[in-house]
Amino acid sequence: MGLKGRALIFCVLLLAGTVGTLSTSLSYLHHRTAVRNVHQQAVIQAKSIGRTAEPDILLNDAKGLQRLLQATGEAGQFRLGQITDPEGRLLARSGQSPPGGEPELPPVGVRPRQPDAFLVTSENEEVIVWVPVCRRANDLDLGPLPAEEIEDPKTGVGVPIGYVCLSYSMAPLRAEMWQHLMLSAVISGGVILIGLLVTFGAVRHVLTPVEDLARTAVAIADGDLSKRASEDAIGEIGTLAESFNHMAETIRQYTESLEEQVHERTIELSDALRRAEAATLAKSEFLANMSHEIRTPLTAIMGYTDILIEESYSRAAQEPLGIVKRNGQHLLQIINDILDLSKIECGKMEIERVAMPLVGLIAEIKSLMQIRVEAKGLSLRIEYAGEIPETIESDPTRVRQILINLVGNAIKFTEAGGVRLHVRFVEAAGPDIVEQVSATLDSEGEPGAQVRIRRGDPCLEIQVIDTGIGMDSEQIGRLFQPFSQGDTSMTRRFGGTGLGLAISRRLAQRLGGTVTVRSELGRGSTFTLLLATGPLEGVRRIAKPDDVVVTESVVERTTEPPAEPKDLEARILLAEDGPDNQRLISFVLKKAGATVVVAENGKVAVDMVRAAQREGRPFDLVLMDMQMPVLDGYGATGQLRRMGCSAPIVALTAHAMAGDKDKCLSAGCTDYATKPIDRRVLLDVIRRCLRSAASTVQVTPSV
Repeated sequence: MGLKGRALIFCVLLLAGTVGTLSTSLSYLHHRTAVRNVHQQAVIQAKSIGRTAEPDILLNDAKGLQRLLQATGEAGQFRLGQITDPEGRLLARSGQSPPGGEPELPPVGVRPRQPDAFLVTSENEEVIVWVPVCRRANDLDLGPLPAEEIEDPKTGVGVPIGYVCLSYSMAPLRAEMWQHLMLSAVISGGVILIGLLVTFGAVRHVLTPVEDLARTAVAIADGDLSKRASEDAIGEIGTLAESFNHMAETIRQYTESLEEQVHERTIELSDALRRAEAATLAKSEFLANMSHEIRTPLTAIMGYTDILIEESYSRAAQEPLGIVKRNGQHLLQIINDILDLSKIECGKMEIERVAMPLVGLIAEIKSLMQIRVEAKGLSLRIEYAGEIPETIESDPTRVRQILINLVGNAIKFTEAGGVRLHVRFVEAAGPDIVEQVSATLDSEGEPGAQVRIRRGDPCLEIQVIDTGIGMDSEQIGRLFQPFSQGDTSMTRRFGGTGLGLAISRRLAQRLGGTVTVRSELGRGSTFTLLLATGPLEGVRRIAKPDDVVVTESVVERTTEPPAEPKDLEARILLAEDGPDNQRLISFVLKKAGATVVVAENGKVAVDMVRAAQREGRPFDLVLMDMQMPVLDGYGATGQLRRMGCSAPIVALTAHAMAGDKDKCLSAGCTDYATKPIDRRVLLDVIRRCLRSAASTVQVTPSV
């Protein structure tokens, strides 16, 4: 429907609504006034009859009362008139009975008793008026009223000696109302018709040029730049049409020259948008899942390692367990930095420079990766070319992280053969090494502000050589981009986040070197790590690094460790979806003396708490993993609090970023613990919550 039709309908509805409202309001006011007049007339007439009938009632003159009603009824037009004594016995009657039957005297609590009082009721289209007839002390010189018959001592008015009842029919008033409504409807219809004609003419005269302008605008928007609006309208609409035509002509003149530029720019922007969307999506998915997916299995690794260390007392077992624990702690430290991707990209990663034992670190890498190598049936060898400094000045945590990434990738993409670490110390960097470092220099940050290998500086070269699947030049070009691998088929086949090599190169650049790669498809790859060694004055050189014996620093236990106190006498619900972590945390809690019930997701946990409350055996504490399937810990905690669960709820989450603790507490949790779990910290948190809950229960009855 066009603007003209909508405007016409609006005007007609507005006019009809206004006229109808006014007509209805006037009819309603007229009806109310007429009803009120009937009520007032009935009361006045009943009071007049009452004053006239007082002597006849006192003298018990029924004929006089009858004549009074007949005479008044002929003039007053009431349907029925009655005069009764105070008990409701009929003294006189005139007229016809109403459709609802003879009216009865109202109950004592409702009937009027004062001379000026009255009672008006409406039923069965009848208006019934009751007025009391009261004797006054000086009426008819009958002497003073007895004290028991005086209703109001101040006025000397006695109790009612009778009642006058008049009944009026509302049928004449209703007929008059219908006549008034019909007349109002006719007048309203005429007004609406006249208004419709006037409105139609005005709308057509005013809006026809506007519709023409709208059709012209639609045609131009569809590409017909030759279309023009009519300029015959007067006033502002004509000016608008003229300006619109001028604008359309201007657009037509510029369109041809702009189309080609817009097409070229659209292609460029579309390509950039696709790349940006792909990068943003990959980064968002990675950051959303990395913390939970890494910390959750790490909880099981470190937790079970602690258990094995405590349960084992032989040096042969302590040594490999110490390696596992130390590297698990190291992995946790690295994860915290990996997750803060924005800090890495901004070049704000904190780097320390300390004396780092090189041979020991490389032996540690081999020990850590040996199990993976043996699992695939590969070999892992370390080769030293010449003398190696005993220590270099660098960051051992970052160097370890880089080598774990490089060796781990080599093992992952190698199916047969093996992996070699070729370590070479360069006394003075030549042009080739300086060129490699400069060519791959991180574009983020001032080159002058970064420590890097310069010509003549000592440096260390570690090559990770594998006999794996290799890569072509196109895959190498994408290799060091965050969140990408050689191609998507590698991701499907070998897995991984596609972030390790990008982080390794950026860390190496901040350590003054870089990471480069040479590869041949089907023949393997060689990743080269170049590191600045820092000043080496006074540092001993190791002529035969292969002969150096590296021992792990483990503590040999000669006595039993102190037993964990079994004071956790509580019934605890563990909500955790990971089977390994279920067994680990249950073991820790049970060993501390607790009774543990496991729920695999938040919904099951809520159902178990509800069932335990119904059975009268509520849980003393709920240990809630915050990221679970079906219903996560945040939703489950909210449901438990809403259903009245007051037991302490300890959040257990693999998210350890800033703000996670506040998020858990806001959801209704009592306290907070992070994965990987520290057994002692976790038990301390549980004990603290249980003590707080117990003290609250003890204090509550006295409040």
